[in-house]
Amino acid sequence: MYIKTSGLIKLLKPYNIRPRIRSIGRYMDMMELNNGCLFSRYLSASDYTITERKIRKFFRLNDYYYITMGNGSDEIIGLLITIYKKIASFYPSFVMYERLSFALGKRFYHIALNKNFEVDLGRTCRTIEKKCIDLFFIAYPNNPTCNAFNRIVMLKLILQYPNTLFVFDEAYYPFSKKSFIDLIEKVNNVCILRTLSKIGFASLRFGYLFSSRCLHTFIQLVKLPYNVSKQTLMIVNNIFGRIGIDLKEYDKERNRLASFFKKRLFIFINGCCNFFFIKIRKRIVDYLMEKKIYIKETVCQKFYRISIGNKEENRYLMDMINEKTNI
Repeated sequence: MYIKTSGLIKLLKPYNIRPRIRSIGRYMDMMELNNGCLFSRYLSASDYTITERKIRKFFRLNDYYYITMGNGSDEIIGLLITIYKKIASFYPSFVMYERLSFALGKRFYHIALNKNFEVDLGRTCRTIEKKCIDLFFIAYPNNPTCNAFNRIVMLKLILQYPNTLFVFDEAYYPFSKKSFIDLIEKVNNVCILRTLSKIGFASLRFGYLFSSRCLHTFIQLVKLPYNVSKQTLMIVNNIFGRIGIDLKEYDKERNRLASFFKKRLFIFINGCCNFFFIKIRKRIVDYLMEKKIYIKETVCQKFYRISIGNKEENRYLMDMINEKTNI
C-alpha cells in the first residue's frame, strides 16, 4: 500500500548537520535556493517523470516508449543481465557485456565477426539456437570497430528469434544517426540503450533505455531505488532542453583524417563513431604516445583506436605521423 505524501508537511525532519559544516552548508543552501532542490529529501516519482518527458520531447517520441534511467549505461546493462540467463554479443565488442555477465554469474557467449568485422549470420544463428540465447547485446555502431552492422542482417535476426531480446547499444548515435528505435513499436524483442557520455558528459554518469512497457516493468523489479540523483536529473533536464549538436566541424575533421590515412596507405575502418579503427605499426604507436598522443589498444592484434580531435589536435597527430614515417 502506498500513501501519497506530496504536498504534506513532514513533521519528523531529518537532523540537519549542515550548519555545523559551514562552507558546505552555505553552498548547499545556495543550491537549494537557486534550483529548488532539497538535498535532505529523497526523489519523488515526479522528478523522474519530468526527465522522461524532456527526453521523449527531444527525440519526438510518444508515450509508448518507456524510459529506464541509470547510473551510466553500465548499470542498465547489469540490470538487463540480472533478468536473463544466457547472454551473447559479437566479438570484438564492448567489454562490459562480458564483464558484467561473469560478475553476475551468467553464461556469456562470444560470436566472432568475420575477417571484415561484419556479422557472420550463419554463425550467429547457430549460436542463438544451440545455446538458447535470450539476451543479445549489439553495439551499434560497434566498439571498437566503429562500423554499423548491416541493417537487413539485424532485421533477420530480430524477426527470426522473437524470444531473444536484442539490446542495441547506441552510445555513438549522435555521430552515426543510425538507430533501430522505430522497431520498439513494431516488435517486442528490441530495446535501445543510449548515454550522454560521448557528447561531453561522461562524468555525469547518465544512461537511459528505451523499451516497451513490459520490459520496463521487469526492470523496475530489480532496479535499486533512487539510482540517479536529483542533481543529475536537473542537469539532464537542462541538457535535453537546450542541447544542439553541431557536427559540421566533426565531419570535416573526420574526412580530413580519413584522406590522410588513405594517402599513407593505412588499413582502417572509416565508420560512424568519433574515432578510427586503424591498423598501425607498434613503433609509430609508441612514438605517438611519447608525443602525448593517446592511442588506445584493442583486442584485435595491430589495430588501435585513434580519436577524432579538433583541427589543431588532428594537425599535430598528422605531423607526428609524418615525422616518424619520414614523409
